[in-house]
Amino acid sequence: MKCYQLVLVVLNVCLVHGFNLEPRIPVIKKGLSGSYFGYSVAEHQEIPDDDKGRPKSCI
Repeated sequence: MKCYQLVLVVLNVCLVHGFNLEPRIPVIKKGLSGSYFGYSVAEHQEIPDDDKGRPKSCI
């Protein structure tokens, strides 16, 4: 049973990839070395839509 669990863990580690939920407008932030920057929650920017439902952006 432990071998089966190990195989599942290894497969999950190999198959799981991170992804960006909104790839059109990335928000890239950097913190100071030694800070707890990664534990904070990013504030997101809301972009108003035009009359066709598309975001008003040059991207």
